[in-house]
Amino acid sequence: MVSQLQGKIPTKTTTINVNGIATTCPETLANSFADYFEGKIKKLTERMPDIATRAHETERMEDFNIKELEDALKYFKTKMSTGPDGLPMRLVKFYAQKRPLEMLRVFNKILKEGFPDTWRTARVTPVPKKGDLKNIENYRPVSNLSSVSKLFERCVLHRLMALPNYDALLGDHQHGFRPNHSTTSCLLQLKDEVCEQLDLKQTVLAYSLDLSAAFDMLRPDTFVELMSSRLPRGLLGMLGEFLADRKFYVEIENKRSSVKNIDRGCPQGSVLGPVLFNLYTSLIREKLPKDVMLTSYADDSYVVIHDNDHGNLVKRTESCITTHIASLETIGMKVNEAKTEIMIFGKNMPSTNINVKGVAVATKDCIKALGVQIDKDLSWKTHITTLKKRVLSVIGGVRMVRSKLTQAQTTKVVTAQVFSILYYACAVWLTPSLGSNLKKTVNSGCG
Repeated sequence: MVSQLQGKIPTKTTTINVNGIATTCPETLANSFADYFEGKIKKLTERMPDIATRAHETERMEDFNIKELEDALKYFKTKMSTGPDGLPMRLVKFYAQKRPLEMLRVFNKILKEGFPDTWRTARVTPVPKKGDLKNIENYRPVSNLSSVSKLFERCVLHRLMALPNYDALLGDHQHGFRPNHSTTSCLLQLKDEVCEQLDLKQTVLAYSLDLSAAFDMLRPDTFVELMSSRLPRGLLGMLGEFLADRKFYVEIENKRSSVKNIDRGCPQGSVLGPVLFNLYTSLIREKLPKDVMLTSYADDSYVVIHDNDHGNLVKRTESCITTHIASLETIGMKVNEAKTEIMIFGKNMPSTNINVKGVAVATKDCIKALGVQIDKDLSWKTHITTLKKRVLSVIGGVRMVRSKLTQAQTTKVVTAQVFSILYYACAVWLTPSLGSNLKKTVNSGCG
């Protein structure tokens, strides 16, 4: 309700402009969204090499045991949402707990015979992003997969994470979808490196590259090639089968589009997808100079470069970015050079143009990293000013529904909607050195 009052979630079927004609017809919208999501990836990959035909591995994974299934069930969510199979995750978990040997028999048969084709199809729902909701381009696809498939994926993931070299495979720079890591730990690594080099009287620069549809660009054949010497053959064979020959359809108000084929990408909404993307991009660090720092959260990466000479820093940055982009393009990623964000730290640092593959990108006074506004003097003023606007907006929505809620319900809403915004990544920006006026703003709940 609060999100609806803020205008973030439409309260009724939104009119979408399709080929210049406004429509609310669910069937027309479903097919239009399917064509748009398919066309977006085709446009990004039209000049890239074709995906190589999947080669089936002759070696298979060893059977799962009962402990692996029990461990997977501990982390299996109990949402009521369903995939194309119509089975709620809660029901799947209940059945697996009551009949574990039967579920184990099914999963081990899949290990022998291959990943089922019926599990390769995702049901996609368009979800609004920012901007005009009548514009089809302001929606992103959210996938729902088979609930039984997700439990199977969880078992495979636990087998993957049990490898002795699992942490080394991901690298120290990756913080996404890992135990004891988060966006906060990624931001802390970024901030600590900047502060350490500033203390050493170095000129410090940070940049981030913008990847277009990053998770949708993973190539299954390239993944298998990259991991051929790093993962057991049986496990790699199953992961290759999981990634290959995917399909999707869009559903709006129970009306389905035609089924579309996908030859690349991590299945969004899957259990394995985020981890496989991390593995896919893990070797990028080896391509960059050793004296720069890379920290990442999934597809969001930040590179810190330092030097005691400003001119030399610019040259090294241009060289590093060129190498970085080339490494990403080698594995099929698409970089939007014009959206590269660069900042040189220091209160009196002038704006500088950095050559990014022929595009002149001016350094900024503030960049947004994982939801936190970082200004070049590390005062956090921009971030706290932004927080204030967001918190006051949410509080306005809460006030409008306050009379309909009990005290306990109000506390839950405020905790979820206000405190989650106010104290997000506070270990990074809520520091003892924060200005007194900014501290007062935060202590008053940004009110």
